[in-house]
Amino acid sequence: MGQAYIGFLFFVLFCDKIKLRKIMDNNMININEVNHLLELSRLEISDEEKNDLQKDLDNILKYIEKLSEVNTENIEPMTGGTFNINEYRKDNFENREFDRNKVLSSAPKKNNDFFEVPKVFG
Repeated sequence: MGQAYIGFLFFVLFCDKIKLRKIMDNNMININEVNHLLELSRLEISDEEKNDLQKDLDNILKYIEKLSEVNTENIEPMTGGTFNINEYRKDNFENREFDRNKVLSSAPKKNNDFFEVPKVFG
């Protein structure tokens, strides 16, 4: 089962919060719940894939439960992975002199004092 399926199914599952609470209380997901998720997400898969998906979702739920054991009492909430802000570097422009004719002489095509390039749009 691809990760895209599992991600999409979890999205559907989180949208169905009542079902999620029931599943989390039981700490297991059964085949009926897998079928319900597949129906909500409009996906059709084989029985073998359903069994694999059930196992994958069970493992994910166990991992989520394990994460809930972590003490986060004095931890400040984050909206991203880091508290860094955008830091821009200063542009250092060096004015370099060049010989226009020498530069243009290396161009495959030129038009007067300009490089000529193929059209990008029609």
